[in-house]
Amino acid sequence: MLRLTIYLALALSLPACNRGPADPCAGAEACKTEGLCASLQGRCIAVTEAHCLASQKCQTLGQCTHQNGRCSAVTVKDCQTHSTLCAEAGMCVPRGGVCSATTGTSCRQAKGRMMKVDRSWVTVDLCKGLGQCHALDGRCQSRGHGDCELSAICKEWGRCHAYKGTCLANSDGDCRKSKACRDTGACVERDGKCLKP
Repeated sequence: MLRLTIYLALALSLPACNRGPADPCAGAEACKTEGLCASLQGRCIAVTEAHCLASQKCQTLGQCTHQNGRCSAVTVKDCQTHSTLCAEAGMCVPRGGVCSATTGTSCRQAKGRMMKVDRSWVTVDLCKGLGQCHALDGRCQSRGHGDCELSAICKEWGRCHAYKGTCLANSDGDCRKSKACRDTGACVERDGKCLKP
């Protein structure tokens, strides 16, 4: 009876058993950003749709569906509903686990932001505002100088020539035609931008 009392006293003085340490991946940065919230063989992986839907990459890149231990853009809903990529970058269709621009229509319907000469921001169409009118290599891009010459960024900043999918200033002449030159004296082209001399 004395032994039973001693064992009982010892058992009551010990802390309650817990289920083991918390999963280190659950509190890791990769859980918040990429949905990689569970450990498997020393790596963090995604194991549920909830992990993916709660991640930053779902909201920013449309990588919202659990697939093979990671979060990917798999459904149109991932790109068009869960993230802002379709509305802001024309990247509305999943291709190879990422949201991609596949038509000029999605580029012309998307809205981006452009800084005006007075340093305020304005929402513009990707095509009319930034000259990014065509779906090329999964992104909305400028295909030729005509895209840029008709854009707001040409009129505002002198960025009237297409170069590697974007619009840049190509000469002092581009800059001299711009609002930036008239309003602030940024009339000299350097590295694709109009700057003050």
